[in-house]
Amino acid sequence: MWKGLRSEEMIRKTPTMINYQRHMIMLNKLFFKLSCFFVLSFLCMFPMSCNGKIKMKEFKSDSELNNFLTSNGYIVNTYGWKPGKQIKTIELRKTTKYSEGDFEIICSIPTLSRIMFDAVEVPNFTQDELEVCSKISKLEYDFRRVQLSLTNICAISEKMKNSRPSFTFVDTNINDQMLGCLSKVKLLDEIAFDGKFEVSEEFICKITSELKNLSFLMINESPFTKKALTCIFTLPNLKSVSLQNWSKVSEEKIWQLVHEYEDRHGRKLDAIIDDPTSIDSTVWPKKNN
Repeated sequence: MWKGLRSEEMIRKTPTMINYQRHMIMLNKLFFKLSCFFVLSFLCMFPMSCNGKIKMKEFKSDSELNNFLTSNGYIVNTYGWKPGKQIKTIELRKTTKYSEGDFEIICSIPTLSRIMFDAVEVPNFTQDELEVCSKISKLEYDFRRVQLSLTNICAISEKMKNSRPSFTFVDTNINDQMLGCLSKVKLLDEIAFDGKFEVSEEFICKITSELKNLSFLMINESPFTKKALTCIFTLPNLKSVSLQNWSKVSEEKIWQLVHEYEDRHGRKLDAIIDDPTSIDSTVWPKKNN
């Protein structure tokens, strides 16, 4: 009989207990949602956007920006950033810890003029990074002792079509295919090759016929013949050249072509032909009045 009464009492209480349990479940869900909201709101108060990327606007000063860059191994202005100085150059070296999206910040620096990659793996830039960097009208990409990929160079070139960039290649694997992508940047301002490179003489003549806006051209340590020089001096807007250590053309002959260019265009061409480290350097430029 006791057992029967007990069971009957429990049956009568079951609906109340069920409602109570439902109520507690709803409260727990509400508490969980509120907790998530406050946690996310708290995180978004830090110098990081809610998608996990730091944004340029979140740095309150150049000093704060410099601290962020240097803490990740970026070299600012080569010799170090000092208060009151503009940030013009950012370098990536072996100690740099690149994170996807960094160049959205770097290329948002209004005074930036040069990005240098020195003996480091060149990252695969995101489309957002390339888009931001393409808005700098005279940005110099400086590649030194790196292995470039065709994909990277072509992606950069595609975004820079309406800009006036410059490219420097020192001891890199730059080749005809990569240069073919760069030749599509019709407003290309400057290009430089030094040390080891894999560009052919024929392709030098090809790009000089297409990139008529070049104002500076450097080809040092060259195995090319006079044919390449003849192509170079067809460029109508040259302001300066660096043509040191051509193994198949004498310095005297190069100077002769420089002077002929000056006479033809009626203006001086700043030229570096002599290798100042060579004891045989005895040829000096013509003095123009």
